This record gives sequence, C-alpha cells and structure tokens, in this order.
Amino acid sequence: GVGFALFLSCAGLAALAFGSELIVEGATGIARRAGVTELVIGATAVAVGTSLPELAASVAAVARRENSIAVGNIAGSNLFNILTLGLTSSLVPLEVDANVPGFQMPFAAAVAALALPFMKESASVGRVAGAFLLLLYGLFCYKVFGW
Repeated sequence: GVGFALFLSCAGLAALAFGSELIVEGATGIARRAGVTELVIGATAVAVGTSLPELAASVAAVARRENSIAVGNIAGSNLFNILTLGLTSSLVPLEVDANVPGFQMPFAAAVAALALPFMKESASVGRVAGAFLLLLYGLFCYKVFGW
C-alpha cells in the first residue's frame, strides 16, 4: 500500500545519500592517488556513475518507443542538477578553483545549443548524431585530461 511505498521511498533516499557520500569520497581518493585533479574525476567518473540511472531509464523508454519519456528524463535530470547546484550554493558557498580550464563553460553551452534542434517534436537523434555527441564528450575528456 501507500505506507510501504513511502517506506521504500525513504529507504531509497537514505541509500542515495549514503551512496552519494561513498562516490564523492571514493572519487576524491582515486583522484589524489592517481595524481588527477578532482575536477577531472568529477567530469568523468562521477558524472558517468551518477548518470547511469538516467541512461538506463532512457534506454528502457526508447526500447518501449516512449521517446518523450527519454527526452523528459534527460532534460529533467539536467534541470535537477542545476537546482542541486543552486540549492547547495545557497546553503554553503561554493568556491570555484581558479585553475578550472576556461573552455568548460563555453563548451557546455555549445553542446547545449547543438542539442536544441533535437528538442523539436518532429526531430530525432539518430546514430550519427549520437556518435557525434559521444565524440564531443571524448574531445572534452581529452582536453580535460590534457592527453
């Protein structure tokens, strides 16, 4: 019933909070041991790890031909991430490292602008566009890692 669903929701929220702490601590430890900046770990390993549930939900939605759910899931995830950043920084001021490469924000804005045409109702993201977006992420990682 409703009580059990509420219990599961609360248990899931507690597990999410605990898991989030483990991810941050683990990624920070890996970054320090590997000599990689925490920014790089956040932009790659943590980003991928926290996006896997959205990826699984989107793939399941597309497999069921519920494309609007997949797009809504991705857009909602991004909006919630913005909300999280705003809420966090309003509670505890965030310091931005002066060594953060200056290309990241313009790059993110450019990729977001590239995604806009796919948001039209009649548009579709095919394999070529998907491969192109993956290539852009690869270039981002290449630039961040400084390879």
